[in-house]
Amino acid sequence: MTPERPKVTDEIIMEAAKIMAAKIDADARTIAEAYLHPMDGYELARALERYAHWDVDRDTMEQLDEMEREVRRLHDGACRAWVKENNVQPKLQPGETIKSGTVAGVCEHSIAMYQVKEHGCEREGRYLLVNFEDAEREHEAMKQEAGHE
Repeated sequence: MTPERPKVTDEIIMEAAKIMAAKIDADARTIAEAYLHPMDGYELARALERYAHWDVDRDTMEQLDEMEREVRRLHDGACRAWVKENNVQPKLQPGETIKSGTVAGVCEHSIAMYQVKEHGCEREGRYLLVNFEDAEREHEAMKQEAGHE
């Protein structure tokens, strides 16, 4: 059985905070404690002002925008390692139907995710992104739901 996909952990947040702290000459622990995933630079600046009494200027706020990018980069690395270590492969083919729509293919920009055309959606280029492990063929999902009633 494949272990769960990695989540954004306190360790990932702290690692990203260390990177940010070095860039803005600040305390990593304070940044990590103020940060909630996902959070942009403005939200993080406001949190640091409220809870750590920082006086954040516009330049620092813009630099704090990088915190979310660092968290995502580190999390993506953990997910890539998880895919490699566990040989995670897509189990569905384009055209197969799952509860939320029809599998259009594997997303090239997200790790181990399908692009799914939502039932009834006619908008070109709009897809749901669904983790490989969360996608079940529609008839299999219906069987499981029936068994839980």
